[in-house]
Amino acid sequence: MSRFFDLKRFQRVNDVMRDRNTINRGRKFDQVRNGASDVFLHDGYAGASVDDIARAARVSKATLYSYFPDKKLMFQEVVEAAMAQAFALSPVVAAQGAPIDPGLREMLAHVGMWLVRPQHLRLQRVLMAESERFPALLQSYRRQLDDSIMAPLTSELEAWRDSGQLSVDDCGQLARLTFSLLAGGLHLVSLPDRNGTIIEEPVAQLAFETADMVLRAHGIRTA
Repeated sequence: MSRFFDLKRFQRVNDVMRDRNTINRGRKFDQVRNGASDVFLHDGYAGASVDDIARAARVSKATLYSYFPDKKLMFQEVVEAAMAQAFALSPVVAAQGAPIDPGLREMLAHVGMWLVRPQHLRLQRVLMAESERFPALLQSYRRQLDDSIMAPLTSELEAWRDSGQLSVDDCGQLARLTFSLLAGGLHLVSLPDRNGTIIEEPVAQLAFETADMVLRAHGIRTA
């Protein structure tokens, strides 16, 4: 057996490996990705079959593989696109000088409605289910959550503290606790009706209760 290094064979193997990690963003790319998104965000990674994805995208399996040569690449692209859409705009609406009551309640109501959007619930469920297989995606989600929710919420709490309406040392910690309290409460109630429509009333009620707890603990009453 030859002991010489086979450069051509190495190059062929290298080309194959590179192709398996390359996405082809051609004419039907959005169509294929949208079909994959419908399947992945409904069935998860393990439950999604290539046949189902090709059928949802209305393309042949050969066309599917020409855009995404690897199923993991396809899943990562779908989840990253879903996260980009979810965080395109921060759900934290600036209070713009409004007093903490009702400013905080209205702000948390916006965040609550964002949390219970069906597409966001599906994204969260898939990220948690696949956290061991795709830990980097979950880490990316948490970073974007910090940037889009925790940071602006912290900024608003600091403004209320500086104006004498709130007594707290660490507004960042209070922002995280407030968000966790709201998100945890939303997971305990059944929000969509039989048609999949979000019922706003329980979201608004939980936002009110969460804001009330924050104000009871840290609010400064004025005459």
